Amino acid sequence: MTDGRRKGQSYMLEVCALLGRWARKPYGTFQPRPTLVEPQDGWTVKGDISFPSSIGFPFVVECKKIEGWSLDALAEGRAKDISSWWVQCARQAAATPGAWRNARPLLIFSRNRRKNYFAARVSDLGWLGFHAAAPCLSLSLGGDRVMIGHLEDLISTTTPGSRETRP
Repeated sequence: MTDGRRKGQSYMLEVCALLGRWARKPYGTFQPRPTLVEPQDGWTVKGDISFPSSIGFPFVVECKKIEGWSLDALAEGRAKDISSWWVQCARQAAATPGAWRNARPLLIFSRNRRKNYFAARVSDLGWLGFHAAAPCLSLSLGGDRVMIGHLEDLISTTTPGSRETRP
């Protein structure tokens, strides 16, 4: 396993723990997708994070822990990496089959010694009842109006099943 792959796996485990806390689900409910072998296990398997379909978590989560990006570059329209990550996440969410068809995309990203950030459609954040108390960046990515902020702010102010459980 390369250092980059190990770093990605470690980051996905960190994100799984954060998502479990956010959704108020026990440790192990969220798992890095590569650990699952078959999609018919009753798990949602789009994106980087898998979870039992029965918990009603409405997001397809894509995780990125990669150096070299900056929010300044993103705000100035120069950060092609974050934009391409968002497009990948949104496509995977749109391609989710069955009851979760058109699930909501949620991009979680970071780099070394930085906070975790999230990117989500502004409309999906409204659905969660999220109102940015901390500074957030709102911009257009891949044709979507997206808000980017600190993941901890999202986790501490919303609960993903607090409204409806289906996307």
